[in-house]
Amino acid sequence: MRTGSPELLPDAYANFQEHMPIPSAFWPEYVGLFEDSDQEKALELAAESVEDYLIPELWERYVNMVLGRGYKIYEYGPQSDEVPPFKPIMSEADLEAVLQRALGRLRWHFTGSSRIWNLVLAYRISTGTTPEAIKTMYLERLQTPHSDIEETFSRFSSFITQNEAPDQYEKIMVAANKTYQLTLQRTEAMRRSESHRTAENVYSWLRGVSLADTTAEQLTVLERAVAQFPVSEEAWCKYIRYLKKQAAKLRHSREIRYEDVISVCRRGLRNCPHSSTIWLHLARAMERAAPADEVRDELYALLEHKALLQAPQEYTKSITGLLDFERRQFGLQGTNAGGLEALVNLALEQCKAVAPDYALPVITYCAQIRMEELASPKKAMELYESGLAAEKKRLKLASVDFQDTIAGAWSDYARFLTRHQQPGGKIAAAWKRASSESSTPSRIFFVQQWLEWESQSGVDVGRVEELVDEY
Repeated sequence: MRTGSPELLPDAYANFQEHMPIPSAFWPEYVGLFEDSDQEKALELAAESVEDYLIPELWERYVNMVLGRGYKIYEYGPQSDEVPPFKPIMSEADLEAVLQRALGRLRWHFTGSSRIWNLVLAYRISTGTTPEAIKTMYLERLQTPHSDIEETFSRFSSFITQNEAPDQYEKIMVAANKTYQLTLQRTEAMRRSESHRTAENVYSWLRGVSLADTTAEQLTVLERAVAQFPVSEEAWCKYIRYLKKQAAKLRHSREIRYEDVISVCRRGLRNCPHSSTIWLHLARAMERAAPADEVRDELYALLEHKALLQAPQEYTKSITGLLDFERRQFGLQGTNAGGLEALVNLALEQCKAVAPDYALPVITYCAQIRMEELASPKKAMELYESGLAAEKKRLKLASVDFQDTIAGAWSDYARFLTRHQQPGGKIAAAWKRASSESSTPSRIFFVQQWLEWESQSGVDVGRVEELVDEY
């Protein structure tokens, strides 16, 4: 992000931020561009810096800034520079909101929570917070596993020695020790988990995260995973699936809501704009939490994203997702049939223009809509036949997955012909094409479907045995 013209840097960062989140390493420079000349802008950017990823260092810089010490990180110890005093730059209420949010967001960050907690503790002590309130902070801290819990307990012991009567020391420390020992057991378990997490492997971060368990620790691990691997579709999808599971499970408690799912989906799309999987997660979550028109606007806007237009296979999956949404709306609200037909035509045109090599799933899905919702079997048959004929030429160059997609389209066509009582010879020919076009590993499945239809149609046993021998 360096340039020979420093005056262009603010615009360069702003333009970058419109398309992708700014990497954590660039935030100090970006905020620093305004720190001396426009403190309000610098504070606004510092607040933005903690929104995309859970990065303890960015939270520490932000808290230091609101405490009047600049967007910096200070090292403590005999070799450190002099640390400036606290001079908060916002109202007491606003400052308290930032401090509480920082403590809450980082509470379960096993390796990164201590510096923020220590920073807030130092500020509290400097402002004359009562010893009783400080004691409460320590006791709450001892309930949370963190990497240096032993040091926290030792410091708490020293604090009690300095601030409590000698006859109260043992009573307080006995109770605190019980809490400490229980938390220490969880800390050791988390240390073992931490030892498996590597910067090279996203799966080592996701291992052990159960979709069924509701814990703040798991949310933090997932946040850390997407911060460590921001362009990993797998990391974002695991996080989204976890939230969706919890949103459905906790829908009455409102602890995790579909609005939370939507927020993470949008963050995921900023990092993986080509991902149809995240795109479809967003669509289904929005259906549960937003009006249909708002969902529709969001989906159409996403389909125009440059990254998705440059990923044709992902684009066709997204088009299918939009069709699926409108199909459900048609069933739920009786959407105008002309509007649904217009969307089918638009989807076919877009796939032909953007993703001609991956259009078959969209073609077959549009045929299903014409058959089921629009009650146009003739148009559906024409679309099936024209779509399958066009794909026949591509078969020799197709991948295994693509072969099976074509075979699946022929099997859909065979079922379609069966439902509309077309001649048996035409149906048998469609099943034969499904079986012959499929990849070798999948062929047995399509042959079984074919045989099932033939047995139900009264074909003689000898013919069935002949088919089994052939495949």
